[in-house]
Amino acid sequence: MADTLDTDALTKRFRERAAAVKNRPLPPVAGEERRHFIEQARENGMSVVKLERGQRLGDLYVSGNEVMSNGFPLAQGELILRGGAIVIPPVGTRQRQFPDVLGTHRLNLGDGYALHGTQAVSQLGRSVSHGCVRLANEDIARLYDMANVGDEVVIY
Repeated sequence: MADTLDTDALTKRFRERAAAVKNRPLPPVAGEERRHFIEQARENGMSVVKLERGQRLGDLYVSGNEVMSNGFPLAQGELILRGGAIVIPPVGTRQRQFPDVLGTHRLNLGDGYALHGTQAVSQLGRSVSHGCVRLANEDIARLYDMANVGDEVVIY
C-alpha cells in the first residue's frame, strides 16, 4: 500500500514557516525591488541601510530620480556598498532598478511573496530568497498561462 500524503500537515507546516519568515528582523523598506537588496546582503553577510530622499549618507544623496555620489549619478543595476552595508535606494530612482533580476514572469501570492522567474538559473533549488519561489523562466511562463486570479496556491 502506498503512503498517503497528509496535505493538512504539510499546509500547517508551510503556514508556520511562512509566519517565521514574516517575523524575521528585516528593515521596513517598501517596494518590490527591496528583496533583491536584502537577498544580496544575506548572501554576502552584510547589513542593509535605507537611503531616504532628502537624506545624506556620507557621499550619497538623491537628486530627482538619481542616487548621486560626489555630484555624479551612480550606475543602474549595481549594488551600492558603503561601510559593510548594501544601500537600498529610494523607490523611483534608477539605482533601485535591476533589469531582468526577477525573470520574465511573476505571480504575486500576497504579503510580498511571489512565484517568479530568474536569470540566475544556477541558484534554482537553493535557499537564496526571502520567501519567494524562483522558477526557470520557461516554467513560470507556462504556469503564468495556466493560473487564474484567485487560484489557491499550496507549496510542498
